[in-house]
Amino acid sequence: MTTGTDRAAAQAHCRVMRRARLAALSLALALTVGGAGLAAAPARAGGAPFPDPVEIVPAHSGMAWDVFLASHSPGALVVQSFPVGGSSQRWKVLEFGAGTGVFLVQSVENGLVLDVAGGSTANGAGLVTNPWAATLSQLWVVLPLVPGYPFFVIVNLKSGKVADVAGFSQNLGARLIQWQWHGGLNQIFAM
Repeated sequence: MTTGTDRAAAQAHCRVMRRARLAALSLALALTVGGAGLAAAPARAGGAPFPDPVEIVPAHSGMAWDVFLASHSPGALVVQSFPVGGSSQRWKVLEFGAGTGVFLVQSVENGLVLDVAGGSTANGAGLVTNPWAATLSQLWVVLPLVPGYPFFVIVNLKSGKVADVAGFSQNLGARLIQWQWHGGLNQIFAM
């Protein structure tokens, strides 16, 4: 028997994935028709919807995304930690070409961009920071959960999976991963 909650979650999942696919299609069309290559430097849109920089806070824990140990090394883990406002917890959300709805997320601490480890499409793959390499695993669709409110779902363009705090953990140092959308508060982020 399907409950109203199950139906609502399924409908929300469909909306998130539809918007992510449309954004990916729009980007592919813009790159094909416009003649631009993915290797082009990302451009910040003049009217970007995010202040610069932001703190990204998981709705379930109230902690902040953090570059582990403020590392400057490629492949540095992204974890959650107590919000202290340091540069390892500040992120620039930069639109990849005006009007595409596709973003890259750059660490203020190390200048590296949010990426899925190894470009994986698997559930549970870790989120890390890497040098900009113009790969789809470094591009994200940032979808408002409810228009007009600062809560977002962050969808990886390559995998279609969303940013997630592993295991719904509220612990200091819990890893950020990608996972299929299930609607949990560990997949919803305030910015």
